[in-house]
Amino acid sequence: MGSSKYIFLSIGITIVIVIGIQLLALQLESGILNSTESDLENTVKSEKATPKRISALEVEKLLENGRVTIADIRDKKSYLTSNIPDSIHLSQDNLEEFMKNTNAEEPLLIYCYHGINSINTAEYFVNQGFKNVYSLDGGYSEYSKKSKSRP
Repeated sequence: MGSSKYIFLSIGITIVIVIGIQLLALQLESGILNSTESDLENTVKSEKATPKRISALEVEKLLENGRVTIADIRDKKSYLTSNIPDSIHLSQDNLEEFMKNTNAEEPLLIYCYHGINSINTAEYFVNQGFKNVYSLDGGYSEYSKKSKSRP
C-alpha cells in the first residue's frame, strides 16, 4: 500500500509539472512573458522624435528666441508674393541641397498654406534625422492673420 501512495503522488506531481509547462508555453506563445519584435519597434517609435505642431503665436516666440531655419513649401509664386521673413522656398528642386546645408540639430520650422502638407513634410524631416522640427498649425494663412493683427 505504501508504494501505491508514492505512485499516485508521483503521478500528481508529474501532472502539475506538465500543466505548468503547458501554461508557460501558452504565455510565451501569446507574448505575455516576452517582448515581441513589434513591441520593441513600438518602443523605439515612441522614443523617436516627432514634429511639433505650433501656433502662429508660438512661431513668433520661436523666431524671437534664436536661430531657426524656416522652410516655405508653398508654390514659388505664393512664396514670392509673401512669406515669413528669412524663410527659404523649399521644393523638390532644392530639397537635396537644403538637406545637405541644414543643421539637423537646429530648429526647423516648416509651413504651407493651411498647415496640412507641412505636418507630412515635417514628419519626413524627422525621419531623415532632424531633431527639432515644427509645423505651423493653420499654415501661412494663420500666420498672416496674426502678423497683421500685431501693433
